[in-house]
Amino acid sequence: MARAADAGDVVASAIVRDAAADLAETVLAAAGRIRPDGGPLPLAVTGGLTGLGPALTAPLTDAISGAGSPVRIMSPLGDPLDGARLLALDRATPHARLVVRARRTSPHTPPPTPATPPART
Repeated sequence: MARAADAGDVVASAIVRDAAADLAETVLAAAGRIRPDGGPLPLAVTGGLTGLGPALTAPLTDAISGAGSPVRIMSPLGDPLDGARLLALDRATPHARLVVRARRTSPHTPPPTPATPPART
């Protein structure tokens, strides 16, 4: 889709721009919930969607920047697994209060192995 948008496909470009606008709306809504006082909030975009490149990130950045929001876009310090690891190991991170931690109450049992299908004759 991103390649088609980059190549000038009007429909692909519209789909990617709409996706960027929806993502920007979600980011701004979350920022308002995290920092209702409007204080500055750093934002780094990571994950699979960033692989779409400028076809997505340019309109996303424009939408966030043009909204006059307190969100400050910055480069990520790692990938999503780095963030998950940090949250798992350090409960003093600023976002730790937003993490729901679950604990297993029973011992882990492996899933059952599938039954062997009947032999064909």
